[in-house]
Amino acid sequence: MRRAGKIILCVIVLLIAAVLWARWSAPPWPERLPHVQLEPTRPILRPDQVSPDNAFYYIREMTNFAGLPRMGDATNEYERFKALGWSKGSYTQLEAIVAADTEAFAMYRKAADMERCQLVTMNSFTCLVPYVSVVLEKSRALCFEAEWAAGRGDWRTAARDFRAVLRIGDHLTRGGAVIDCLVGCAGKAMACYSLGRVAAQGNPPKRFFRDRIQELLESDQNTEPFAEMIRYERLAGQDAIRMFSEGDVWELLSLSGGSQEKARLMKRLARAGLLKNTPAHFDAVYSHIIAHASAPYAADDSFMRVVPPIQVRNPVKQFGVLMDDPIGRILINLIIPALDQCRERYVGTQAIVRGMALFLAVRAYQADHRGTLPDKLAALVPDYLDALPEDPFAKNQAPFLYAVSGEAWTIYSVGPNQQDDQGQYDWGNKEEKSRYRDRLDICFSPERFERDRDAFLEGKAAAHADTHQSSDSH
Repeated sequence: MRRAGKIILCVIVLLIAAVLWARWSAPPWPERLPHVQLEPTRPILRPDQVSPDNAFYYIREMTNFAGLPRMGDATNEYERFKALGWSKGSYTQLEAIVAADTEAFAMYRKAADMERCQLVTMNSFTCLVPYVSVVLEKSRALCFEAEWAAGRGDWRTAARDFRAVLRIGDHLTRGGAVIDCLVGCAGKAMACYSLGRVAAQGNPPKRFFRDRIQELLESDQNTEPFAEMIRYERLAGQDAIRMFSEGDVWELLSLSGGSQEKARLMKRLARAGLLKNTPAHFDAVYSHIIAHASAPYAADDSFMRVVPPIQVRNPVKQFGVLMDDPIGRILINLIIPALDQCRERYVGTQAIVRGMALFLAVRAYQADHRGTLPDKLAALVPDYLDALPEDPFAKNQAPFLYAVSGEAWTIYSVGPNQQDDQGQYDWGNKEEKSRYRDRLDICFSPERFERDRDAFLEGKAAAHADTHQSSDSH
C-alpha cells in the first residue's frame, strides 16, 4: 500500500510539474507598452448625442434612401462607363438612377460642406453601421454624375461633386472604427480614378486641375491616422470581453451563428474565472498594435507578430496555451488578422490620393507646355505643387517614381511589397492584382485607362463570339 501511495504521489507531483512547465513554456502574452495611448483622442459619442451641427447626422440620415435604384442595377452600363468613359456612348439607365438620387445627393453634399464631423463611437460589438453601404453607393453615383457633368463641359458641377466625395471620405475617419475608414477610403479611391479618367480623356480648364490638386492634398492631410481607428476597435473588443465576463454572450454568439449551448459553455467558463486576466492581456496586445500602426509601413512587419498564438505544434506547449487565458487568445486571434489587409488598404488609398495629385500636376504641366512632359517630377515644384508628396509605401520617405518612354509616361508608387517593379502591373486593377500579387505597383498613366478600355472591348468581343458560336450550334 505504501509503495502504491508513493507511486500515486509521484504521479501527482509529475503531473503538477508538467502542468507548471507547460504553463511556463506557453508563448507568452506581450508586456503592456506604458508610453502608448490606448484611449481615443475624441470623446465618446453616443447615438442620441448626434446633433444637426455634426455632418454625421446627415450621413446617418442617408439610410432613408437605401431603397432607391442602385448603380449595380445597371451593371452592364456601369462597367462600360468605367472602361470607356463619358465620351463614348450613352448611359440612359445610369442617368435615370442619378436623376432619382437628387434628394440623397443634396443631403450628401450638405454633410460634405460641414466642417464638424464625428461618427458615433463603435464601443460595442453589437453596433450596427447600416449607413456605410448607402454612403458607398451614393459616392459611386456622385462620381458618375461628376464625370457626366465633365462630359457636358459643366466643370463647376464636376468640381463640386468630386470635392464632396473626397470630403465624405475624410468625414468617415472622424471617430469611427476601421469599417468606416475603409468605406471612406473606397469613396476617395473612386473619386481619384474618376478624376484620372476626366484628366486623361478630356481637356479640363487649368483652374480645374489646380483646385483638384489642392483638394487631394488637403484630403491626404485631413485623414485621421490609422492608429486612431485601432483605438476605437479596442473599445469594441473590450465590450466583447465584458459580454463574456458577465455571461451575456448569447447576443454576441448569435451575431456569428453561435448556439445557445455555446453560450452556456461560455457562461460556465466566465464563472470559473478564466477571463480574469483577459482585459489586461487585451490592452497589452493593443498597445503593441497601436504602436505598430503609428510606425511607417513595412511590408514584412505584420500585426500578427505581437499576437500570442492559439495553436502550437508542441503538444505540451499547446496544453500550456489552453491554460493561459484561452478565451483572450481566441478573441484576439479573431480580431487581429484582418488588420494587415485594412492597413494595406488605408496606406494604398494614401498612395492613390497623392499619386493622383501628381498625375493631375503632370497633366496641368502638359496643358501649359503644348503637351510636353516634364523631364522629372521635380519640375512640377513650385508652379504646380509646393513640394513633391512622399510615397507612403516607400522606404526612407522616398518620392513617387516617374518613367517616360516616348509619349508614354507613368507615375507610380512601389506598392505594398515596397519594391520597384517598373510600374508594369497596377495594384488598383482587380485582374492584375489577382494575377501578379508579388509584382504590383500603384500606377497612374493615361495608358492605364486605355488598357481598361481594351480589356473591356476584348471581353465584349469574346462574349459576342461565344454567343454567336452557341447560336450556330443550335
